[in-house]
Amino acid sequence: MPLFPSLTEESGVLSCLVYFRRDVAGPLIELHERILRGPSTLSPLQRELIGAFVSAVNRCDYSTAVRIHVARGLGANEQLCEQLLSPLADNVDELNIEPEMKPILWYVRKLTLRPETLQRADVEAVLSAGWNEQDLMDAILVCCLYNFMDRLSSGMGLPKPQTINPSNLEILVRRGYRSILDDL
Repeated sequence: MPLFPSLTEESGVLSCLVYFRRDVAGPLIELHERILRGPSTLSPLQRELIGAFVSAVNRCDYSTAVRIHVARGLGANEQLCEQLLSPLADNVDELNIEPEMKPILWYVRKLTLRPETLQRADVEAVLSAGWNEQDLMDAILVCCLYNFMDRLSSGMGLPKPQTINPSNLEILVRRGYRSILDDL
């Protein structure tokens, strides 16, 4: 049950933003487009999976479920999706993900839970896996975006969505986040 009395079980972040702060909805969607679909050597799928992982670490059922729906639409393997939806999702070593992604996930996990403990060795682990500083910056931006989104959805008490409208998901997967702006 949402924490805000005016919200329903079907309320989502976008509908809440449009209702409460329409002026913020457009820029926030544009930020999603730039971070999750803009130029990067991290694929849109990899960025969605980083977002899902951050939301899982934050125990934000709403955002984790939404990110997993999008990741599935982009071709994520089902075992990894199920792992990210489980209570043990933040155990990076157990995730069925490409080995080169694990240092990035360890980095964003630490950034989410204990940012003050980050060290040069954490960056070096990412670089040693074949990524460069720009790739890490892109992962950090995804991490920051979903820490924000997790606080937003958790602060309103949005429940985990059981499904996402298939036509909305298809538009999001094919055309990206900017397509949402057309409907505002």
